[in-house]
Amino acid sequence: MNPNDLYKSENSFLRQYLETAIWADLDEEFLDKGLSIDDLSPCSIIQAKKDCESFLEKIDGLSFDDNDLSDVAHNFWLNRCGHGVGFWDGDYPTDGDKLDKIAKSYGELYVSYNDSVIYVGI
Repeated sequence: MNPNDLYKSENSFLRQYLETAIWADLDEEFLDKGLSIDDLSPCSIIQAKKDCESFLEKIDGLSFDDNDLSDVAHNFWLNRCGHGVGFWDGDYPTDGDKLDKIAKSYGELYVSYNDSVIYVGI
């Protein structure tokens, strides 16, 4: 499978995670140009897929209450990158602190744009 097709498959968790990364961290001037996850580098998508799969394995069995997996993916990006919101802010009363700790263990990432390609990395 082409790496650029990974997020288009059944993996809505990966798709939401990547959409959140671009929405939260790409400069507004680039968003105004209509950039989207279709413009991500293949290596960024592959690494994001690995991070998402690893995160889902680590949180297996934890409670999300009324939160669906797209909300969890959204909060995984925001929490790991220190955006001031995330699992710890009250929407996850049962396992929010555990989810917060796991997300932070992945470290912060940054989104950049160069030569018509969006990159997600350290």
